[in-house]
Amino acid sequence: MGLVSCNSSWWGRVTSKTGTEHNGALWQEEKSDRFTIIDQLKESEQIAILVCSKVAAILLCKSASLRQECKLETSLKQVNANEIVTTRQTCHKLVMSNSMQTIVKTEYEDNLGFEPPTYHVRSLSP
Repeated sequence: MGLVSCNSSWWGRVTSKTGTEHNGALWQEEKSDRFTIIDQLKESEQIAILVCSKVAAILLCKSASLRQECKLETSLKQVNANEIVTTRQTCHKLVMSNSMQTIVKTEYEDNLGFEPPTYHVRSLSP
């Protein structure tokens, strides 16, 4: 019964318990190559993780910045909406006040048939 490993130059060849044995130096070289490849893969994985982490950090910052901009825009819209409401209310009160003054003055003049008296302040100085 044979043991099978990957069929590539650095992973070794098909071997069997009863068959051919590897030369000691060749076996050590293949073993060393395997560890080198594994180390390179680990290093590549670490680099990939670092790159992904960096990209994730950049995206996180962009996302946070975008959220802040959205909050600022929403806040600005709210301030503008409040300003419009306040202006409308003020204008409405002013119009109502002027209208009421006009109505009262007109009704007073109509009911009495003459203009309201003009008050003069007497001067107390000689």
